[in-house]
Amino acid sequence: MFALHRFLIRRGFYPLLLCTLLSFAFLFTRIVIAHRLHFAFLVWNLFLAWIPYWCSLYAIHLRQNRPDARWHIRANWMLWLIVFPNAPYILTDIIHLADHGAEMPWWFDSGLIITFALAGCFLAIASLRIMHELVRPRIGEIGGWLFVMTISMLTGFGIYLGRFGRFNSWDLLLHPHRVVARTLDSFTDPFAHARTYGITLMFGALMLVIYVASATSSAEAAIMTLRPGQSTSARNENEHPRCEQWLFVISGAGRATVGNSRVAIKANSLLLIEKGEPHRITNTGKKPLVTLNFYAPPAYTRSGDLKLLARVPTIGTLFRGK
Repeated sequence: MFALHRFLIRRGFYPLLLCTLLSFAFLFTRIVIAHRLHFAFLVWNLFLAWIPYWCSLYAIHLRQNRPDARWHIRANWMLWLIVFPNAPYILTDIIHLADHGAEMPWWFDSGLIITFALAGCFLAIASLRIMHELVRPRIGEIGGWLFVMTISMLTGFGIYLGRFGRFNSWDLLLHPHRVVARTLDSFTDPFAHARTYGITLMFGALMLVIYVASATSSAEAAIMTLRPGQSTSARNENEHPRCEQWLFVISGAGRATVGNSRVAIKANSLLLIEKGEPHRITNTGKKPLVTLNFYAPPAYTRSGDLKLLARVPTIGTLFRGK
């Protein structure tokens, strides 16, 4: 259970759960006061927004425990791609403010819908961040950001299909011909479908900007020098639970143990250590091992102590998975 708890902490589960519970609390308050189930559909929309997040967590599980289950992995990725637009789709539910009713003030209903919309956006950010981290080692930094841009634009089009085409995610499986026909019609005659392009570009750009803003954080750099035979720790336990570490070898030779993997490092080697990964660096050469290390976000205080869980999180760090 403790391992599961740590896994969920690193993937932003608890802040997402808190935001969801806050949304439910606002809706429950409205139902009690107004004696109506108005806006109850937001619960279903938020449930759909959680599905891509669970798919992304399952993608991590498959990569770590079943890397040979290729068809299973592909099916999960396809499901994630199909349901991902459900998360930011809740932003468009603000359209329902037009019929909020007189039983509650407009500011309460506005806050209610915005809270659900933010919960959906946070789920989208967390889910996309996880999938981005999974593909980046395979396709590189530039390829990873191209992946994010592509998903953002597809999300914008998915929001258009859902809000104006009135399609659901499962229509791709149950009625694929209808979805394909609508898509082809939109792109074969672009001048007759200005709204399609406008909504796709608007919400796609919004998704991309929100993600980039959440992924941006401060960083720090440090030089580390190890004497021949010296290690960073006695065991494979040196963790930075809230940051990634990029280690560049300036001179010398050594061995890096990250998790259950070992790799030889030498001058000009570049190593990525992800958040929370146990690791140990050992100088196996006859000369000092000198490395340049980048931590994002910062891992140490000015006094040189590790920043532990007492560090106050920002919006960016809450939903990137720590």
